[in-house]
Amino acid sequence: METVRDYCLSIVEGTALADKLRRPAGGALADTGRGPALFIDAPGRDESLRPRGGGEPLPPLSALEKRGAREACLRRFAHHELMAVELFAWALLAWPEAPARLRRGWLAVLGDEQCHLELYLSRLEKLGAEPGAGDSSDYFWRHVPAIRRSPHGVRAFLCAMGLTLEQANLDFARTYGESLRRAGDEASARLMARVHRDEIRHVRLAGQWLRRL
Repeated sequence: METVRDYCLSIVEGTALADKLRRPAGGALADTGRGPALFIDAPGRDESLRPRGGGEPLPPLSALEKRGAREACLRRFAHHELMAVELFAWALLAWPEAPARLRRGWLAVLGDEQCHLELYLSRLEKLGAEPGAGDSSDYFWRHVPAIRRSPHGVRAFLCAMGLTLEQANLDFARTYGESLRRAGDEASARLMARVHRDEIRHVRLAGQWLRRL
């Protein structure tokens, strides 16, 4: 059976989109042989996925009636999900000593983020849009050095990822979902509603474990 460590390494170090979306071989993972803590500075990315620049501001909600504006938003949200996939794999490599239940929770969240990414990519394809990273920011990954330096370890990750970045997505998913519905894009609105429901569980997981630790 494939181990959590090997699986997460293949996600973070893999360069192709297929590497980031791959599900565990055989559908299950053994959390054995966790090895020493492994902190990876940056993810593997091929040219089509590499962020370029700091990222342009998202189109205003009032512009979502235009297909190009909707595509820009969905492409940015897809890239956020890609970074989330990588960072939950990164956390499992960084803290092999984390409680087993938390590690199982992170694996579940990682799977949700992969699903979200697939949904965004599918929607972009149906809109006839290119799913590449474009000028997307590496904003999530810029937090890694501070998390690594923090004396609070796992708790720093829970705060940064769960209670900041994912918490922010609760606002974005609902706000943009409602605006997409008003713009007549019901399929994209339903996608955002699905992401919003899942993010509630993700934020709850972070909050619960922050209290426990």
